Amino acid sequence: MCSAQSGLGFGIDKILYFDTGTSILTKEHKKILELYCKGSKDEQWEQGLIGYSDTIGKPHYNDTLSIKRARAVRDYIQKLAPKAKLYTYIGQRDSLHLTLPPNEQRKVELMYGLICGTDMEGYKKENAYGIYVEGFLTAQNYANADKYYNYYRVNAYLSAWHMLAGKKNGIDANNNILKVVAIASVCVNEGWVSPAGYEVFVPITKNPENDIILYLNNAPYGQPEQWKKTDIKVSIKKGCYSFKIDRKLGCITFCLGKPTVPVLKNKLVKAGAYKVVYISTYKPYDFTNVTAGTKTTGLSYTAKINDTLMAFTIPAQLSARQMKFYGTHIEDRKSAEITIPLNKCIFTKDADGNEHYYICKECVAEKTVARKKGFWAWVRRTLGVS
Repeated sequence: MCSAQSGLGFGIDKILYFDTGTSILTKEHKKILELYCKGSKDEQWEQGLIGYSDTIGKPHYNDTLSIKRARAVRDYIQKLAPKAKLYTYIGQRDSLHLTLPPNEQRKVELMYGLICGTDMEGYKKENAYGIYVEGFLTAQNYANADKYYNYYRVNAYLSAWHMLAGKKNGIDANNNILKVVAIASVCVNEGWVSPAGYEVFVPITKNPENDIILYLNNAPYGQPEQWKKTDIKVSIKKGCYSFKIDRKLGCITFCLGKPTVPVLKNKLVKAGAYKVVYISTYKPYDFTNVTAGTKTTGLSYTAKINDTLMAFTIPAQLSARQMKFYGTHIEDRKSAEITIPLNKCIFTKDADGNEHYYICKECVAEKTVARKKGFWAWVRRTLGVS
């Protein structure tokens, strides 16, 4: 890969700053990138490039400038490393970004652990994370990223490490734990939207379920999401979950999922129902990725409730007792991995049949490892497999 990377999961490898209103690379930018990519001409690797702007000017102009900056960096890296696969993104102007001075807001971040999961330019639908939108007034040319971007953009959080990095949780406005299928935001150019609204398509990566619910964010801007249940119908078509959004709603942040249910003793639960599995640790780890499972099944990550407690979901008729928990975090700028069989943890079950596992200090198997390079090494870390 281009440079030595300092950790696992999701993080910033390098930052390039820009002058007001510009997306042209300076001699200093090029010098930094040449040093960054030294010796990687024939290597195959993947990287995310996030472009940002300051808050001066209209949002659409700023978003266009942000993506131009990311593309300028992408194009120059491509000359230095032709075999690299690069993904460009638009950075969200969240509360943290707004606290920076303007000269630090105008930038491109070169990321590790940020691949196509949140790709803003993912117009190729073979992308496993390829959420896409239909319902515009004119024909779209999906082969042209510039025209594509004029219609809509997407931020997607479809795995544990995406959700942890984006601080996204699957808990509804009533504090109920949800079985999460997808969390994402869709921002459309309303001038191009059909009067009938637009339709969102979310690829189905596992067995489809017929009772998926659409939740929309009900929280004020800048606050953690509060998922409110809607009556909008979720259908299955084209290998995706799909739902239609009224033009008046414009941009949305949504969660696709379903509520978990109590699993009472001697009571049958219907097929497709889920319960909660809580996993807590004796100290805060600030995990960048977590997973738990066996060769045939696994837990689905839902939420980081606090610094030591996480929630997962599992089909109600199953148990997590024979699964292993894997957690990756950064300690002293090195990758540390925790692996522990859940049957070695302190186990309890609450009145609703939900399972609780406490990872005590004595039962932790922890090791610090050197970070392996390469695409397949990244895949193994992301999936939490050895």
